[in-house]
Amino acid sequence: MTEIALDEMQEHLRKTPSLRLSLNVGDDEMTDNLYLERLVSGCRRHDIQHRQIKLEITESSRSESGLIAAFCQRAREYGFNISLDDFGTGTANIEWLTVLDFDEIKIDRIFIANIDDPVKRALLVSVVKGLRGTGKPLVFEGVETPAQFKFIRYLDKKALIQGWFTGKPAPIAALNIQV
Repeated sequence: MTEIALDEMQEHLRKTPSLRLSLNVGDDEMTDNLYLERLVSGCRRHDIQHRQIKLEITESSRSESGLIAAFCQRAREYGFNISLDDFGTGTANIEWLTVLDFDEIKIDRIFIANIDDPVKRALLVSVVKGLRGTGKPLVFEGVETPAQFKFIRYLDKKALIQGWFTGKPAPIAALNIQV
């Protein structure tokens, strides 16, 4: 899948240096000693800058935190960006904040859905306050309504927003990427 993504996005990435390609990375990739070398080779072959690749460490990972930390360190040495994906859905989140070298935190949609519920809203506010202490950018996943968008902007004007409110999935041919 990595090679397909690089192949399909190469033209857009070369034309728009500020564009990033996110790749989900799970246990299989982190335990594969050659994954990063193949990614480097793919970037070279497609003339893609390493800083344009964001590796999203999936919360479903069951790997030991030391192995994940070593993978993140190697990836960052190559110049790839690291994102903690689906924050809040797994068992290692708090530990990951203290042991992994990462660039951003993606807050899972479970915190965004039903923010009209006072308990869920209060929980999201608390999570955001705590995560601000990392100094890392926050990405809010699963934003689907104008009310969710407005509330996220109220919480964090610099936050990145991901979800159907900002765009639905589309085939690569339908992308109209502009700087």
